[in-house]
Amino acid sequence: MIINKIPFLYDPDWLKHQIFHSKFNGYSLIEDFSTSDNNIIFPLLVFESDSTRQKTALQNGFFTLTPLLLNRGDYNSRKYAKLINKKTSEVLPLIKVAALDSFYIQQFPGLTFRKPFTSYGEISKKTILRGRNLVDLTLGFDSLWSHVRPRYRSSINKVEEVEFYFGDIPDNVFNNLVSRHFELAGRKTKPDICWEILKSFVRDKKAFICKYQNDFLYFMFSEDYSYYSISCAEKNKNNVTHILMWNAIKFAKKQGSTLMDLGVYYPGEMCENPLSWSEKEDFKKIKQISNFKNGFASHVYPDFYDKII
Repeated sequence: MIINKIPFLYDPDWLKHQIFHSKFNGYSLIEDFSTSDNNIIFPLLVFESDSTRQKTALQNGFFTLTPLLLNRGDYNSRKYAKLINKKTSEVLPLIKVAALDSFYIQQFPGLTFRKPFTSYGEISKKTILRGRNLVDLTLGFDSLWSHVRPRYRSSINKVEEVEFYFGDIPDNVFNNLVSRHFELAGRKTKPDICWEILKSFVRDKKAFICKYQNDFLYFMFSEDYSYYSISCAEKNKNNVTHILMWNAIKFAKKQGSTLMDLGVYYPGEMCENPLSWSEKEDFKKIKQISNFKNGFASHVYPDFYDKII
């Protein structure tokens, strides 16, 4: 079986998704400084707010990431870090011309799992830390189950009839997912073209969908890095999200992925150095979400955000 090897955050179709998504939310692309060849992928998009004209490299909550070095596994070597610093330094004149007030780069969590310290010791002006909920899919099923929060387990054990879509999905099933997302969000959160890109990811085995009754979770998928991306599941007495999450972790492992990223973890009651609107204005909610995801994580790793400008 051929397994997707490019994490979604570095996929050119994902960058298209982010451009359309950003435009839908009032940010237009003004510069694409991304580079890609047989050795490296470095996505770097600069947007401008349609209302305030403020410029940013943020993409709907996603930061610019460290360059992905292809065909290399020497993550902890000095050469690896020097190459990341070199490639990043090469774009700094362009970033300065683009007149960004500040420029943060998040270390790709898949890299941090293999190298739990920042790569930007040479050029970072400041490193801001978060936690990251990760699931090491190389662990055995019994070990993964032992990391599931005990009070989640009774709900999970009651259900077996979970459906998966990976490599194919009927249009009516995907349309039900989109409708369910609209119903739970109470509004349209992305344009139709973004949903079409996400559907193509499932058909190309770059993502999979886990379904139980009329609730869905959507996961990005690749060999070394998978990601819990979208919830279209209602919080209810049956704890359907717990059921879907555990089954999705098992499915990703069976399909050959080695790492699942469940997102940021916030251990404290306050968020120092907020990096996003949600961290400033809606911290209680995102902390609750991060705590729920932590109930499935096998590890919490540091999550590095380096201020380059």
